[in-house]
Order: sequence, then structure tokens, then C-alpha cells
Amino acid sequence: MAKNPNSKSQFIRKYRKLTRDPKSFFEDSDNPVVRHLGGLAVHARDRVTKGRDGVHSHLHELRRSQYRSGAPRRPTSARDLFHEPFVAVIGDLGLPQCKKYRVLQKLEILEKAGIKCGYSHWMDLPRATSLLQNASCVIFYRTHATASFCELVAEAVRLGLTIGYDIDDPIFDLAIYSENPNLDFITKREKNALLSQTSEYLAALRMADFVITSTPYMKECIQRSFRGPVYLWRNAVDSESVHAASLATDKRAAPASPGTITIGYASGSRAHEADFRTIESVLLQVLQAHPNVRIQVIGYADLPETFKPYASRIATEPVATYPAYLGLLARCDIALVPLVIDEFNECKSAVRFLDAAAVRVPVIAAATGDFKNVVVHGKNGLLAANEAEWLQAIELLIGDGAKRREIADGAKRHAEAVRVSSETFESFDTGVRRALDFRR
Repeated sequence: MAKNPNSKSQFIRKYRKLTRDPKSFFEDSDNPVVRHLGGLAVHARDRVTKGRDGVHSHLHELRRSQYRSGAPRRPTSARDLFHEPFVAVIGDLGLPQCKKYRVLQKLEILEKAGIKCGYSHWMDLPRATSLLQNASCVIFYRTHATASFCELVAEAVRLGLTIGYDIDDPIFDLAIYSENPNLDFITKREKNALLSQTSEYLAALRMADFVITSTPYMKECIQRSFRGPVYLWRNAVDSESVHAASLATDKRAAPASPGTITIGYASGSRAHEADFRTIESVLLQVLQAHPNVRIQVIGYADLPETFKPYASRIATEPVATYPAYLGLLARCDIALVPLVIDEFNECKSAVRFLDAAAVRVPVIAAATGDFKNVVVHGKNGLLAANEAEWLQAIELLIGDGAKRREIADGAKRHAEAVRVSSETFESFDTGVRRALDFRR
């Protein structure tokens, strides 16, 4: 099809005609825009076609006739119709922190780079399918290969889209995932269900043309199972974080009692019980030795019975919005990120460090995952690999207010350095930039 600067207008006119008079619309089935719109037939539940008498059956008939011939005609892609990139991100939006860092933050970076984009939950098939019609590239985030997912992939292939896949935990690797001790704290049924999906995540990943991930070790793990290109796309500090951190620090209150030190622990999901247990005895020693220390738990945490004697000094807040979470974190003097040191957590990104850094709170993190790469021990945070190092680090920050401020300032500088900007996309691997922006 020859380049036509008005092709988007043509598309819209054809689309409106489809909804008004489907019979005459399909008489023009040689038109590339008509062939493109044929993709809407994938889903009977599409709210556009649903209820429009005759539209759905005509769409299906068009598709059947194409495939009955043995050589279905490929539709003209949105890329050729509109001559501009559009990235559709279709993913699992169930975990708020995952949606924030791997979906919404991705859209902010793309928009700052001048690339149009949109997102959808992978189970919202009408919305996801509609997004594909306008896309030049689709990124599936953390989805597994169910029938619905495969249908979306088939539609992406039909439309000639470049297919990317993003995943930030090794949940596609049965050997690594099954060794994660946090799974021992959920029911056997839940554990078996999670592990049974590893092959489906691996199958979904292998349907992609390229894969994006958040940490260097995750990249290594994926490269063992995927022969195509794998790109590193680290989490950063986005506009929501900057705004929420600004509000949180403005409202930061003085401690209720002078000399009180609040240690914060945040958990974004239920799958961190084993991680917390790695510092259980350390925290008990600290609570016993320092009557001025209190603990603020944010999110999921089922504290062991051993903490009962200190219940009056432990506050727990349930999972809330991101601004509310940062507000609680900003009131802490120290933030802890305990993790079991194993291969699963070696894949972890340092988002908890970024969150605390944004509100200028010093972090002590387990010496694993990307924390080892972004935390400069003693400068912008502290790392601990065993109980003795955890105790030493916590005692240091409890007793030295100047050191707390020094480390918090270093963390804040790091947060500002990785803030999402118009240059962020330009700093990525050339391969992923070309995959997402075909004009390059």
C-alpha cells in the first residue's frame, strides 16, 4: 500500500462504516483497512461488535474464508497504515507494585520518548484486542500461556506485530522457583498451583521475538531458556514516585517521643515470610536492647509469636495506595529489606531501595539481587549477608544519627540520578529501542 498521510482518517471512517452497515463494508474486502479490521473478529465479547446485528458473523465469515483458501492474506499492519510506532503493553496487573514499575513506568518512559502507547490487563480481551489493532509492537508482561494469551499472540502475529515479553521474577524456571522457601508459608494447594504454571510462563516467553527484564541476573536466567535477544530495562524513579515522595516528606512528622527510632519493614505480597524470618532473631535482640526502638510493618506480614512481648512497640498497616505506603515509609528512620540469599532472590530488583531513597530513608538490604549492584555499602545504603552483619548495621544506624542522614542523602542522590526523563529511553540498548521504535 502506498504511503498515505491520511490513512488514520481513512481507518476511522472505515471503522465507523463497519458499525453502521457491516454488509456493504465487507463488500470492500480487498481494502487493506478492511483486512486489518478483520482482527476484531477474534472476540465475540468485543463491546464494539457485541450487539451490532450481523457484524460479528460477517467478521467471522471473512476470517474463515481467508483461512479456508489455505493462504490467508496478511492484513496491512498499523505500522504501514499510520507510519508511527505504537506500543501496546498487555500484562498481569494484579500486583500494584508490578503494575507501577513494569507497566505504568514503561508507558511514561515511552511517552517521554515520543512513542504512543497504551496498556491493558491481559484478561480484558476486548481492550487488549483493540489495542493490538493500532500497535506496531506489543509487550506482554508476566502473562502465562493460557488459551486467551495464545489467542492474543495469534492476533499479534496476524497483524504482523513485533512481540516482546517482560518478566521480572524467575517464575518460568521450575528449578529456581521450587527452591524459594517463601512458598513453604502458603498452602500446599497454592504452592502446587504456582509451580504448575512455570511451564506456561516459559511457553509464553518463548513465543516472543525479544524479552525485557529488570536485573542482570534475571537476564542470565532467561538466556538459558530463550535464544532471542534479551534486554535489561531496570526499574527507575517515575513521576508518581517523585510526587508521592514530595507529599510524604512534606508531611513527615517529628517522633511522638524524642529519641524514638522507627524501623520500617514493607512487604508487597504474602510471599515474603521466609525473607522476614532471616532477621527475626536480630530484630528481637534489637527490641530487647533498645526500648526506644519501634517497628513499623507496612503490608503483609505474619509476625511470629516471639514478637508478642513487644506488641506495644509494633505497628502494622495493611497494603494501601502507593502514596500512603510512601507516607508511612517516610516516617521511618531506617528501612529494612531482608531476603533469603538464594537464586530466586538473586533475580530481585532494588525497588524497595528506590522507594526508601525517594523519601530519604536509609536502607539496610540483604546482599543479594540488584541490591548488590545499586547499593554502595556505607555510602547510599548498607548491605548484610548474615545475622551478625544485620545486627551490626542496625546498631550502627540506631546509634549514629549523622550516619543515617549521610546514607539517606546518598540514597536520595541515587534516586535523582535514575529518575525517568526524556533521556531514559535513549540510554537503553540499541536493540530494544529499534524493536519499540521502528523509525530508528
